[in-house]
Amino acid sequence: FFSLLVFLMAIASYWWRNLYAENSFISAMFWRLCRIAAWAGLAPRSSQTPYEYSNMLSNQFPQQAPPLWRLTELFVHERWGPPRQKFSILEDETKQHLASPLRGLLLRLLLRRVKK
Repeated sequence: FFSLLVFLMAIASYWWRNLYAENSFISAMFWRLCRIAAWAGLAPRSSQTPYEYSNMLSNQFPQQAPPLWRLTELFVHERWGPPRQKFSILEDETKQHLASPLRGLLLRLLLRRVKK
């Protein structure tokens, strides 16, 4: 049983890491957040902008609002900002300062789903 559980966790981890492999770290983190929030019943509406969606999530999880807004700003800049620029500095900043708090938000969203 334990071996099967470890095997399934390894497959899930591999799938999760490669889900948005073609995207940058910023985009992948934003899309993963959207996916887990949708599983938890907080899916983005087709009419919402990323800022409106982040506002909705920030209202649900006010303690996570600052890193969520920073991720949204970086995502919008990357997606609709000036022509492609080097985002390595932004990605390093995101990995260092936003990844940990956003992981907490992802965990809370998963727990919300489990409670339903």
